[in-house]
Amino acid sequence: MLNLNPNAEQLVEKNAEIITNELVQSMNALQTQDLAQSNRSLMLAHNALNFLNRILEDPDRVLPYSIMCKLISVSNSILKISFYQIEERFIKAMEETNRAWFECNEAQIQIPLIPLYVMEEPPFYNLIPIIKNAFSCFEILINSSKIYIEGEILKDAGKYVDEVKVLENYISELRKVNDVHLEQDTANIFINFPFMLNNIADSTEKKLERLREKRKKIEFLRPIDKKVFIVHGHDMAILQELTFMLKDSHGIEPVVLNAMPDNGHTVIEKFEEYARHCAFAFVIFTPDDFVENKKKKYFQGRPNVLFELGWFCGRFGRDKVRILRQKDTQLPSDLNGIVTIDFHERLEEVFRKITFDLEYNGILEKSTAYRYCMHFYGNQVIYV
Repeated sequence: MLNLNPNAEQLVEKNAEIITNELVQSMNALQTQDLAQSNRSLMLAHNALNFLNRILEDPDRVLPYSIMCKLISVSNSILKISFYQIEERFIKAMEETNRAWFECNEAQIQIPLIPLYVMEEPPFYNLIPIIKNAFSCFEILINSSKIYIEGEILKDAGKYVDEVKVLENYISELRKVNDVHLEQDTANIFINFPFMLNNIADSTEKKLERLREKRKKIEFLRPIDKKVFIVHGHDMAILQELTFMLKDSHGIEPVVLNAMPDNGHTVIEKFEEYARHCAFAFVIFTPDDFVENKKKKYFQGRPNVLFELGWFCGRFGRDKVRILRQKDTQLPSDLNGIVTIDFHERLEEVFRKITFDLEYNGILEKSTAYRYCMHFYGNQVIYV
């Protein structure tokens, strides 16, 4: 029995009750994703624990309340981790994960140190075994979160991450909750957490299945703007004609690399910066370079044209690139899979085809494109 004066004993009981009540409130806040309530419970519980540490001379009697406060703190961290992940603040999420893991591990070490005479007192003889299992569930949730967050941090750093493997490990860790022996939780404080972890695993398995299906297909980056890039060689007249066509006829301000400010970037940095904001590219092939190869003589486009063409094909896919080829210009055979629009002297010859491509790809409103019928023959597009 405690040897305290009546007023002090009442204060001990009051603060002990605060910790117990806030434990319940923090678990409810975790399930409802109420961070404000979780923060409030953590603050009130810590204030009450500080009082108990001051007034109780026996640290063994304070230990169960300290463990309960650690559970409140860990639940608060888990909630913060969830919000950090939503906000894609993965470094902060990892910091909170490590802190939560440390507290969880420390509490699990401390639980067996509670003396028997303390464990036999209410409410500890019922509550502490349940709290022990709650820490086991939380440890599983923390470890699974760490697996997922590590993958996201590596992706942000530009490193290769096997997303399928990450999700498989994530699900496997969550399923460990099924091996936890749950004590009878008559107050239903923690009984829902195993179901919650299994629900997360179920949802992730669906995501994993979709990811496996996507891996069977070639996937390109989605455009982040509707700008149109013009790749060109030495023929400035054709470049100006296409620029005026896009501006005057369609109200499109095209991106021409030489006309854009450098902003202190190298040529390749400048290209990548402007190109990544484009959703479509016209690549003008004009007979700029005379080539003699294996006794064959022919004209081809500039090397920069080939490079930029490959960049757009790799980033957005071949259907987001149109080659505008002038007569007497030879294309490498590797480009046979890219739609090519041939013209003789001027681009006005293929005005309808250019307009259709812009409308078909969502750059222009679909006002006139569907008056035409499009057919594919090999690598050629024929409009009738």
